[in-house]
Amino acid sequence: RPSLVVLVEDLRNLYNSTNETPRRLGFCEVVRAAQAACSDNTRGYWHDLLDGASITQVVQQPSLTSTNSLDLKTVQQNIVAGSLNHNKTPFEVILKGAWAVVLSSLSSTQDVVFGEFIDCRNLSLANSQANSGVVGPWGNIIPVRVQSPGIPVKPHEYLEPILQQHIASNAHRHI
Repeated sequence: RPSLVVLVEDLRNLYNSTNETPRRLGFCEVVRAAQAACSDNTRGYWHDLLDGASITQVVQQPSLTSTNSLDLKTVQQNIVAGSLNHNKTPFEVILKGAWAVVLSSLSSTQDVVFGEFIDCRNLSLANSQANSGVVGPWGNIIPVRVQSPGIPVKPHEYLEPILQQHIASNAHRHI
């Protein structure tokens, strides 16, 4: 359950004095569990992945004068995500690859780094305690680095390193 729901329920219970508010695990327990989930080579993994990388700078675009003077249109296109399913490429990897192409184009560089929000509710807490009552963030933002090959390649050849990074990063996502 989201933290806000837990907080509102506890506040309602306190206000109505219907029952005692249960003692909840603190966020410190989550931080301890995240530290315990990190392997000995977690810092090394991120160091190696980001070695030589820099923050991706998006080229400054000219600002719009006024939205009232523009003839705005909405463009919508449905993209079938199943087109790469025969290669067992997860949709999030396809999305990361597409975002990397956009960032590469906007920043005029072939080496881009961006953040990916990941859900960490699968984190095992000490003594197998349930994480449903913990109030605090249950997500993390981890870096994704994509280095475009610089030459035309097939989609699965472009996505393969992104997929390998996606798999490898999963073991180090709690740092």
